[in-house]
Amino acid sequence: MKYTSLLTYMILLTTLVNGQDYIITWQGDSLECYMPGKPWKEGFRPPRKYDNGHLRVPVVFQNDSVRVLEAGDVKGYSRTKHGRGLLCNGVFESKQLLDEKGKKSTAWHWGGEEDSWYFLQKLEEGPYANLYIVYLRCPSGGNDAFYCIVKHAEGQPDKAFVMVNRKRTVQFLNDPDIATGMKNFRYKKTRHAYGKIVREYNRLKTEAAKGQFLKE
Repeated sequence: MKYTSLLTYMILLTTLVNGQDYIITWQGDSLECYMPGKPWKEGFRPPRKYDNGHLRVPVVFQNDSVRVLEAGDVKGYSRTKHGRGLLCNGVFESKQLLDEKGKKSTAWHWGGEEDSWYFLQKLEEGPYANLYIVYLRCPSGGNDAFYCIVKHAEGQPDKAFVMVNRKRTVQFLNDPDIATGMKNFRYKKTRHAYGKIVREYNRLKTEAAKGQFLKE
């Protein structure tokens, strides 16, 4: 897949302010559109198939053409209003999932395939790592939330590592140049901890880079 510049992400974020839905193509083009909050009222059926924006999203373009975009079809999208179910508002990006060892995730209990794509919602963006979340249904019912990280140094912008828990997240981000800082970092065991861990990682990496620059 093609690399999308920082300008593309700025366009995505700007849409939230302007109150307009957009999609971003793999070529970096932004296309204005409308994403219905209740797709079945627009004729998308069965309803359950179209109420998880992490898998697919119905889109109506300005010329009244209609299309269902599956994750992976486009680079990402920005949705301004929360719709039914998991049609959440925010910025989403297409990613494939890897486990912590870098192997492809088989989407173990989601019924997905190894090469499945998902629209991940961006929670944190930093110079060294981004944090995402994805909600997917369990076969037994209900939804599971999975936190995922993209480390820019890995050179795989379209791959996200699925985090098992908070402790393993700290271990995953425990780079040699900031090992002491990550080891000493303390966090509360809440759902907000993932964001705090990633923010601390980006802060420590930035400080380490400044220190290296001064040495040179």
